[in-house]
Amino acid sequence: MKHSWFELIAGIAALACATGFFFYVTADKVEEGEQTFTAHFPSSRGIVRGSEVRLNGVVVGKVTGVHVDPAVFDAVVTLIVSDSLRLPFDSQLIAQSPLLLGEAYLNLVPGKEIATLQNGDRIVSTRSEPTFEEILERAVFVVGEQAR
Repeated sequence: MKHSWFELIAGIAALACATGFFFYVTADKVEEGEQTFTAHFPSSRGIVRGSEVRLNGVVVGKVTGVHVDPAVFDAVVTLIVSDSLRLPFDSQLIAQSPLLLGEAYLNLVPGKEIATLQNGDRIVSTRSEPTFEEILERAVFVVGEQAR
C-alpha cells in the first residue's frame, strides 16, 4: 500500500496540534484576576492539585501544587484565588476532609486585620481538621478504655 507525503505531513501536524493543546490545558496558569498564595501544613489531609478552595462554602480558587518542604517536612500547598478577594493578613486556611464521600478541600476563613495579603504571600495560620477515620478511631479507643 502506497502512502503519500501529504498524509504523513497531515498526521505530523495533527499530532503537533494535539500535543500543544495537551500542554495548554494542563499548564499551571495564573490568569489575570487571580492571585497566588502558599501555605504550610503538617499534613495535607488528601489535598491534591486541583482541590477546591472555598470561602463560606463557595468555590473561590483551586490548589495548583502540593510538595514537601525537605527542610521541615511540611506539606507546602500553592493555591490561586480570585483577585477580587482582599484577604486580611490574619486569614486562616483549614485542610478539611469530607466525612464519607467527596474530595478534600481547603476552607478559607477571613481574618479581622486591616492589612491584606499580597500576591505571592504565605498564609501563616493553617490547620488540618481530623479525618473521619481518625475521629472513629478515637471514639473506638475511648469506648474500649471505658469497657475495661
